[in-house]
Amino acid sequence: MASTMSLDNVPEPTQAELSDLQLAAQKLWELDRNRLEPVNQIPTYKAFYALLDNYIPQTGIPEVVDDTELKENTRFLKACLQTGPLLYAFKYLQAKGVVKGSITDFEEELNTIWFNMYRRQGHDADSR
Repeated sequence: MASTMSLDNVPEPTQAELSDLQLAAQKLWELDRNRLEPVNQIPTYKAFYALLDNYIPQTGIPEVVDDTELKENTRFLKACLQTGPLLYAFKYLQAKGVVKGSITDFEEELNTIWFNMYRRQGHDADSR
């Protein structure tokens, strides 16, 4: 069964992991408790799958984001932030000084990076 985690039960990155990206990547792998689960039972996959119909691959066609899509974005972010790898990544980036603030601030930054619209090929914001 897919498991959820919290910041409290995810280890802090060690000095060795902060100095060696290969060790940090190994820790991400170890923290992925869902890797042997059937994919359709993994909350992050189910939340990601719901996002797939939210995008228009052709450029120049303005996208409209409705309340349903915003809820799907939030559901995906929340699911990701209940996994060991993303929580560890937060702690790792915080220890490296890349991320400042709380896990909520990190969630907002991920939302901006992953879901804000941007211009493609000189058109108005037509993609996420």
